[in-house]
Amino acid sequence: SDALRWLARQGVAEPAGVEFAGAVPRERWTSLVAGSRVYVSAARFEDWGVAQMEALAAGTPLVTVPTPGPNAALPLARKVGPELIASDSGADALATALRAGLSLGEEDRARYATAARDALRPYSDAALRRIVAERVVPALLDR
Repeated sequence: SDALRWLARQGVAEPAGVEFAGAVPRERWTSLVAGSRVYVSAARFEDWGVAQMEALAAGTPLVTVPTPGPNAALPLARKVGPELIASDSGADALATALRAGLSLGEEDRARYATAARDALRPYSDAALRRIVAERVVPALLDR
């Protein structure tokens, strides 16, 4: 897989217990994210944070770094689980955030999932349709 070739180029052995799924159909992707104990993202730059948004939508605790870029998911993740956001992009800070994510009990995970769904309400289909109907269409018609 691409991941294993990348690890080999870095001189890193394949980690035990890690499944490298490679490219998968969307249904499988969302199932993997929803079934994960945590979703870890340590990108060096994040355009929009779509995969992170999907983790939040699934209620899966998002462990991430303060990635530069127009990442819409990062402020939501900070709101929902600030202890899961690394203080910087270094390995030690990410490890601390990952430990916090892995230590979440069932009640904490349920609270996280509820808070994540609440944080995502402005991004729902209904909210987007309302914005288009109330702001975008009138602005277009006024021109």
